[in-house]
Amino acid sequence: MSDVYSLEAVGTPPVSLTDMKAYMKVTSASDNDLITSMIEAATRWGENYTGRDFRVNTWKLLKDEFESRICLRRDPVASITTVEHLVSGSLVAVSSSVYYLKKNIQSSEILLNADQEWPTNTDDREQVVEITFDTEAYHDIENIITAIKRHVAFWYQNRGDCSNGSGSGGCDCQSAAVGSGVTITYDQFRISRV
Repeated sequence: MSDVYSLEAVGTPPVSLTDMKAYMKVTSASDNDLITSMIEAATRWGENYTGRDFRVNTWKLLKDEFESRICLRRDPVASITTVEHLVSGSLVAVSSSVYYLKKNIQSSEILLNADQEWPTNTDDREQVVEITFDTEAYHDIENIITAIKRHVAFWYQNRGDCSNGSGSGGCDCQSAAVGSGVTITYDQFRISRV
């Protein structure tokens, strides 16, 4: 079985409603909820497309077993909150003195400290290892903010006009990303997965 990631806590998008409305020159409050939902959706789409987090998020990774190198497929990782494993059906924490976080350019890893080993008394079943970690905003946040603004503005302005690829009216997040050209910006720092 493959690793399973679940988003446990979502941070605040890097673009505020006030900044987005100023960028689009929208003065009415009637579309505040719509614009807020577009900001959230565009942020989430950009994070999924690039494999990088644009805000502080908390993730949980479920693994079937400990490995010598545990790769975290979210970036940038700020810190490891807990590493736990199932023993007789109950989660038991692994001491932080056993492992450390190695930050890499495209993904981070959890590695063993010298002369340390992962516990061997883990239950024999799937998803026995649970790792909770926090990400932080990607370092090139100014380009990300600009891309999110362009994405939302295009989506907002074309919300009844562009095709979502299925032949029906209405612009979706994917169509807006392509139409606004933000994929070109995101491709500069997209993590390629092999």
